[in-house]
Amino acid sequence: MALSSTSNIIHTSGKSLVVINGTQLPLKLSAQNYSTWRAQITPLLRGHNLMGYVTGTITSPPTHIEKNGTHISNLDYEFWEYQDQLILAAIIASVSFSVLNTIVDAKTSTEAWNKLQVAFANKSATQILSLREKLSRTKRDSRPVAKYLQLVKSIAEELSLCGSPVNDVDLIIHVLGGIGSEFRDIATAMHARDTIISFDELQDKLLDHELHLKQIDPNFDPTPVIANLMIVMTFLLSHYAEIVSF
Repeated sequence: MALSSTSNIIHTSGKSLVVINGTQLPLKLSAQNYSTWRAQITPLLRGHNLMGYVTGTITSPPTHIEKNGTHISNLDYEFWEYQDQLILAAIIASVSFSVLNTIVDAKTSTEAWNKLQVAFANKSATQILSLREKLSRTKRDSRPVAKYLQLVKSIAEELSLCGSPVNDVDLIIHVLGGIGSEFRDIATAMHARDTIISFDELQDKLLDHELHLKQIDPNFDPTPVIANLMIVMTFLLSHYAEIVSF
C-alpha cells in the first residue's frame, strides 16, 4: 500500500481507502452533545459513501475465496477490514476521553456506532425534553432582568449543544412570556413590530425599562407580588410559635 497525494490509501486491490483526518471532526463526543456529534460525522461518512460500514449494510465479504481449486485470501475482505478499521479509528478519535471506555472494546465501526447510540441517543432525547420543559417553565420571578435573561440564554445554549437549537422567534417568545407584568408595555411593543427583534436588542430594551422603573420609583422592587407574598408567608411560618405564645 502507498499513500496517495489526496491522503487516501491505495490498497493492493487498486481501490482507494478513505482516511478521515481528525481536523474533519473538531467536535468531541461527550455525554451532553450526542445529537450534535452525530450531525457532524454523518454527512462526512455519507459523502465518502461509508455510512454502510457503521450501519452494517456494507457487510464483511468472506475472508477466503476459491480460485483454480485453491483457497486464497480475499482481497475484497482485506479492503473491507482496512476501511472499517480506519472508520473505527476516526470514531475513537472523535470522542472525549470520558466517552472512550464506552467503545474501547469495539472491534468494528458498526459495533462502536451501536454502542454509542445505545449509550447516548436515548439519554440525549431525554435531556432535550427536560431542557425544553425547563425553558417553558422559566420565569423572571424574583430575579433581576439580567439574571433572568442569562438563565434563558444558558438553557438555549444547552439545547443547541444537544442538537436541538431554539430559533430566535421561540427564544423571544419565551423571554416575553416569563418577564412579568411590569414589562407588559415592552411585550406589547414587541408584538406590534413588523420585524422580529434580536435577543441582544430585546435585552437592552428590558434592562433600560428596568432602570426606568427604578428611576421613577426609587422603592421599585422587581420582585413580583407572588414572590413577595411567599417571603411574608415564610417569615410568618418561621415565627408561628412566637406569634401564638404572644
